[in-house]
Amino acid sequence: MEFASIILVLLVLLTAKCDSCPGRCLCCMNDICGTDSRGMEQTCLEGCKDGTSENCYTCNEGNFGLDCSLNCSANCVGSICGKSNGLCLDGCLDGFTADSCNDSCDGFCKTCSQTNSTYCTSCFDGFSGSECKCIPNCRCELNSEVCNECTNGFEMKSKDCKCNRSYCLNSMHCTTCQNNKFYTFNDTCCECNKLCKNKQCSSETHCLIGCDDGYTGANCADLCTDYDHDCTKCSQNEHFCVQCKGGLTPNTDGVCAVQCRETCVNKECDAKTGRCHLGCIRNFYADKCDLVCPSTCASVPNKTRCDNYGRCLHGCIEGYNGVTCVNATTTNTCDSSAAGIVGGAVGGASTIIIVIIGIVLCIQRRKQQKKQSESGSQVRFSNHNPFIIEEQERHYQKLSDRHNTTARVQDEAYTELQTNSMDYERVDS
Repeated sequence: MEFASIILVLLVLLTAKCDSCPGRCLCCMNDICGTDSRGMEQTCLEGCKDGTSENCYTCNEGNFGLDCSLNCSANCVGSICGKSNGLCLDGCLDGFTADSCNDSCDGFCKTCSQTNSTYCTSCFDGFSGSECKCIPNCRCELNSEVCNECTNGFEMKSKDCKCNRSYCLNSMHCTTCQNNKFYTFNDTCCECNKLCKNKQCSSETHCLIGCDDGYTGANCADLCTDYDHDCTKCSQNEHFCVQCKGGLTPNTDGVCAVQCRETCVNKECDAKTGRCHLGCIRNFYADKCDLVCPSTCASVPNKTRCDNYGRCLHGCIEGYNGVTCVNATTTNTCDSSAAGIVGGAVGGASTIIIVIIGIVLCIQRRKQQKKQSESGSQVRFSNHNPFIIEEQERHYQKLSDRHNTTARVQDEAYTELQTNSMDYERVDS
């Protein structure tokens, strides 16, 4: 009895309605399917509806695979594909080809053979032929785009079979067309160029309100970008640009131009690069005058602080040096050092020589700083090549570093003199 109960429980656990199984098995007799160790229903316990005995051979629409877990291509008609390989059984949606319908048809095909992407079975916009190159309302030579004759009441092969007397107000004596989407020609009415704005024209070569955006020329066959690569809309005849890509605006010459900066003299600059033609207003520099002269440059009334490369023209403010005044100078310790030496030497007559040496060093250092300041206030640049300027700056920096090293050595000498002076004072006392 207990054994029978265990068998019953196992049967309940191992069997279930197919719609409650985790997979997609719908082909089992009485909808009863078994589950494997993965929880996927792959075995019909009471046989399959197609007469076989174990595996399920039918999936829901849109799925395929042994356990129906794979998706058919979305480009299959009805999302139906073979269970074993996923091939589209009823063909492809328009514009797609190949066994699984994952490739696009070539050229102008609306639909194409599932086995040949270059063979069109239907075309867009009235075209015809195996490559969709035969123009609308025309009978072309076999496998060719050459028009033999117009059809469907259309005429004028020279006008691509776009003329028809049905477009005339009076088909017996055609002098006026039904509306502005047609123009009169040789006692018939022809369709306006499709690139005319709203397809309205007065003749074959004249659009009433210009071309569609982005096109220009007598037949609107040219692109605005052929004349200005930044232009998105232009006039039909003069190629005068009236609308540009983001960040640009048409100038008075009808050319897409950058907006000149306020810092350009007279706001004049190159239309494409933005480079200022006449230089910069006071205290700005660089080709586009978009950089401010260093604030550490010395100022002179009504004159700019730096040249077009950012080099200070009138020297530096106190505490800075260098061609661009970016180097901070060391604090002047001459007065304090000399004062310390003098103060330390007052107590002993034997240190007079030390005091004299300190004063001489102090005077020499002041002369060097004065000379440097005077030369800095008369900055002139004989060469405007920015690479040579950079080399000059490095040379200047080396000289500045050498000066700073000399100053540091002098400071150390002052400190040593001051220490020795104090030692002498203690000995004298």
